Amino acid sequence: MSAPRPEKALFDLLCELFDASELLRFVTLTYGQPLAHDLPEAGSRSSVAFEVAGLLDRRGLVRPELFEALVCAAPAKRGEVTAVAASWGYSLRVQPSAISTPPAVSESTDPPRRIILLCTANAAAQNQRLRLEEELRAIQDALQRSCLREHYEARICPAITFITVLNEMDDQDPFIIHFCGHGDRSGNLILKDELGDETAVPPKRIAELLEALPRRPLLVVFATCHSRALAEAVCPHVEYAIGFEGALDDELVPIFSATLYRRLASRAEIDVPRSFQLAALAARGSGTITAQLFVNALAEQGNS
Repeated sequence: MSAPRPEKALFDLLCELFDASELLRFVTLTYGQPLAHDLPEAGSRSSVAFEVAGLLDRRGLVRPELFEALVCAAPAKRGEVTAVAASWGYSLRVQPSAISTPPAVSESTDPPRRIILLCTANAAAQNQRLRLEEELRAIQDALQRSCLREHYEARICPAITFITVLNEMDDQDPFIIHFCGHGDRSGNLILKDELGDETAVPPKRIAELLEALPRRPLLVVFATCHSRALAEAVCPHVEYAIGFEGALDDELVPIFSATLYRRLASRAEIDVPRSFQLAALAARGSGTITAQLFVNALAEQGNS
């Protein structure tokens, strides 16, 4: 049996060490009110643990100091804490008696910008290039109009090959990955090979790529034709995935994408299912679009 992914191991550890109120109190005492303000005031043990684990990961706070504070809070569980720390690549050398609480996050601390990696196909036809350019402009404009635009950064990865995607995902540590391009009727993603020829990449291979990432992205969007199988395949390795049934209407995809990212970047508490629902409604107001949202079991448990 393989070991659980680091994010899941941290979630399980928080559930084991604290009930909901104790965990919220731990976060407040350890990192101060600025971080605590981004957490729910109440909830089930699992939902609060899910929110805390995700927030600490997104803020880059899953560091040795966190695990040292956890040992200080629960000395009897040092072995379990050490094991989870090791899954994140950290080794705890400080004895429990020497542990001090990490400094609080100051009011002026800005959270890291959330990277949205926009992966585009190398469109050969003029109309295909225009459609991709329109979708990219719609996404960038939506982010600029959002309330929390300073917290997001769109980075374009053009004319992608599988190797390009692999390197960019590993280098950029994206919060969201958005593919805009082409898919075939078998559910494959159409990319270019190293010689510039089209190649069909099956869902299983894209899933393996996402599984290899050091951090699980919040969301992957496949704005390509026949992409339902792609979204379903990657869902175990991300929190949410969006795919489409059948062929896409070139005029509706920019509407869907723009609404999705405008809604995601307009609230401090990210609500992917609600943002997806509003994006689908906006697109259906102008035509027919068959988008489907897949939810990772862990994310679903955290929202219950």
